[in-house]
Amino acid sequence: MKKITNFYFPFFIAAILFLIACEKSNYPGAKVSPIIPIYDLRNLYKGQDVTLSPDNMFGAEKIAGVVVSDHSGGNMPAGLLVLQDKRRLQQLRGISVSVGDAASNYVPGDSIIIDVVGGILKRENGLLQLKNITPEKIVKIASARSIPSNRVPSSYILADPDKYESTLVAIVKGGFDPLPLPSDILSGEKPLNDGFDNITLHTEPTASFANKNNLPIVGNFFGIIFSSIDQNGNRVPKHYLRTEQDVVSLSSVIEITPIIITGYMPDVLGG
Repeated sequence: MKKITNFYFPFFIAAILFLIACEKSNYPGAKVSPIIPIYDLRNLYKGQDVTLSPDNMFGAEKIAGVVVSDHSGGNMPAGLLVLQDKRRLQQLRGISVSVGDAASNYVPGDSIIIDVVGGILKRENGLLQLKNITPEKIVKIASARSIPSNRVPSSYILADPDKYESTLVAIVKGGFDPLPLPSDILSGEKPLNDGFDNITLHTEPTASFANKNNLPIVGNFFGIIFSSIDQNGNRVPKHYLRTEQDVVSLSSVIEITPIIITGYMPDVLGG
């Protein structure tokens, strides 16, 4: 009898373990984040308008980021609230949200969450925007968040405008081409060159700093990249200053380095 019991005992234990393993677990599993990174949100657009829902946002319903737009200077596109984040692979991306007059209620450094279900991703006049968003879908959760400087050569922006559109960038050691006269003002569109390429600096004639003169010969220019369509139908990125403080003058005087002649060579083709 003892031999029989010893023989069947391992099978008895195995059966109990099998039954335990088959019981339904109380562990609910992973939960999808309610926030979709702006990087992934932008990638949903494939050339046609996209109405957003949890089904096409991988179960998400909201976006979150830090506001970079500032309407106090009068140089932002009307009604656009611009925010950016680095939630996906530390890749900085931004989006412009059309919310009408409510856009001016937010300032750089505000941390916000937006319910985007029912919103529409649409490229309008060259700029990818999030439309059909009402002000009550926006919740501010913090203020005065730091915004790290993002130095970007102009050639990078021109080569890949989607990557930098609706983000705050710094054009460093930029100068106007041609060089400005003391009477020249910011108003209008001016070629800005940082040694890599020319990018258009756009200033509305109604901006509070549109009549600023004595422009820097060399300066750092902070602003947001917006796209527009040129007369040939091409999408062109432009650099929009937000306030006068976005221009940091490094030099306002043309300096010509003296040349020192240390010798004389009568025959430059000779020995």
